[in-house]
Amino acid sequence: MTRRVLHLAIAGTLAAMAMAPIQARADFELIYEPTPNNGAAAAPGTFVYSAAFNTQLDAGTGQPAETLTSGSFVTLYDVPGLINFALDPAFASRFTLTSQSTGMTPSGIAPPDSSAPNLTLVYNGPTLSTTTFFTNVFSLTSQFTGTAPGAGYFSGQDTKGTGPSAGSSIGSIGRITQPAAATPEPASLVMLAIGLVGVGATYRSRRRA
Repeated sequence: MTRRVLHLAIAGTLAAMAMAPIQARADFELIYEPTPNNGAAAAPGTFVYSAAFNTQLDAGTGQPAETLTSGSFVTLYDVPGLINFALDPAFASRFTLTSQSTGMTPSGIAPPDSSAPNLTLVYNGPTLSTTTFFTNVFSLTSQFTGTAPGAGYFSGQDTKGTGPSAGSSIGSIGRITQPAAATPEPASLVMLAIGLVGVGATYRSRRRA
């Protein structure tokens, strides 16, 4: 390929990138909180989540790109070993938290969703047009006490705030930490190995007897 052809190819690629529309996504999302108690970890088997609404001003109109309206939601999918869940009472006037076998999902999004229970957090408060965090908004307990970073899925839906489709819903999907089978500590593995050796020795002694 000559230098001129190479330059033309690069220019064509850059032009195509500039013309390609930027894919919008919902800015209402879940955040796993590993240390929710003033920097301290939650009890084993307890998982705490915050919700965040992150919006920016549209460069063209100066209006919020998205708004958080009543009915906006986030869904946490397929919670392993779910025992129970609870909404922080401080948010009871603005949210509801429910469990379903098939979680609420934005139109056009298809996250993995098995028969394991899902949790959906629905916003019922006044319309918000600025970035807002809802810290430690809900917790769940699971029979699994370990964590699997990025192994779970959540979806979020809020409302477009500007442009031709202002007022319509917009959704997105993300990855999040969820419960998992706990990994034994090294010391526990050593004790287990010693125990197995002891069992084997006892078995051999009995066979000789």
